[in-house]
Amino acid sequence: PQVEVLTFGARMEGKISRTLFYHAMANFQTGRAVDFSGATPRRLDVEAYNLLLNLDWFVNHTVVRNLGVEFTMSSGDDGSTGTQYETFLPPFASDHNRSGAMDWMSHMNSSIFTAYLFADLHPKVETLVEFHKFHLHSGESAWYIGDLSPGWWSGTPSAGWPNIWAPTRDIGSELDLHARLGSGTDRQFSVGYSLFFPGKLLQHADFWDSQQRVQWAYVQTELKF
Repeated sequence: PQVEVLTFGARMEGKISRTLFYHAMANFQTGRAVDFSGATPRRLDVEAYNLLLNLDWFVNHTVVRNLGVEFTMSSGDDGSTGTQYETFLPPFASDHNRSGAMDWMSHMNSSIFTAYLFADLHPKVETLVEFHKFHLHSGESAWYIGDLSPGWWSGTPSAGWPNIWAPTRDIGSELDLHARLGSGTDRQFSVGYSLFFPGKLLQHADFWDSQQRVQWAYVQTELKF
């Protein structure tokens, strides 16, 4: 839809104890939207929100640097409120910041749980392991991927989505492994590997209808001068 939105937010971060840190954020959106999907444009009131809670535990260990958990919830459209647009619109597209390295999920109509661990396997080897669990917030709104576009695919029901109820809100889960080699030098290498496991929604016959896992890997080098 065509939208005019104001976003109001508040953020807090600090220490719970000497080693445990927290980060919390809440955003609310209000405004007006025009939906052009039907024969006649509809004017809608925008009412959307986004919540985030992160706990980071800094471990006093020679290898494990810190580990943490993060939960985000971003609203999606509710079919019972036809005069409102309720899908949260992130100000920016995903930057791979703990939302899945393969960008299978954005902060639109989503509930995302993340667990992560930073470890120094060697003075010149930094590693990060992440696990993500992806769910839709509303089964009556689309699934939006990292670039904020709907996650359409071949075989989507002809009735269209979100005009039908999603049979389940489980998108899937993802495991991400990252390593940076050569820390503190003028040349660094980064390598990564991601493995995505489709959830019940993508395995459903009316949607992806597949249990195929998705893999992605990268190698990157950085020069400093």
